[in-house]
Amino acid sequence: MANPGEINPYSAPNADLDMGARAPSPVGDLATPSSRLGAAMLDGLIYAAAFIPAMVAAGFAEAAQAGKVGGSLRMYGHVFGSGLVGIISAVAILIVFIYQIYLLTKTGQSIGKRMAKIRIVKLDGQNPGFVHAVLLRTWVGAVITWIPVIGSIYGLVDALFIFRGDRRCIHDHIAGTRVVTVKAP
Repeated sequence: MANPGEINPYSAPNADLDMGARAPSPVGDLATPSSRLGAAMLDGLIYAAAFIPAMVAAGFAEAAQAGKVGGSLRMYGHVFGSGLVGIISAVAILIVFIYQIYLLTKTGQSIGKRMAKIRIVKLDGQNPGFVHAVLLRTWVGAVITWIPVIGSIYGLVDALFIFRGDRRCIHDHIAGTRVVTVKAP
């Protein structure tokens, strides 16, 4: 019989197996579904803001062509109807698109995610970069949604996956990412 204070060299090693579950995350907690939805809505509003001038100009040009405005406003209606504002809006949308890709690649955040204080990280907590944040997470999912019928089902199931315990949508599983809150410095 061994004494109570004596170490048995033949016993199994002791290890705190729950340590990983209690260890602080190098990144923030998982983002809530509402913060992810809010970020997506903010990103959508930013794209809409870039498109609004084209919609207003198209309406103004149509009114000018229908004779509902007169004088110098009719002249401006013809300028707007020439497509100039549409080109400007297309360039604005392209600039927002490129800037969003840049932000996602460098920080794991879009403009909306930055405002919602959430970010995309790889499962190991590292920055996802272009391949994981843009190519796999966004573009692969977009291509899937283009497939008739299957795309609609994918879009619905992808969104519903956020309510699982790990809060990872299908696009997160494809890219090996998760969305977390940004820790305050």
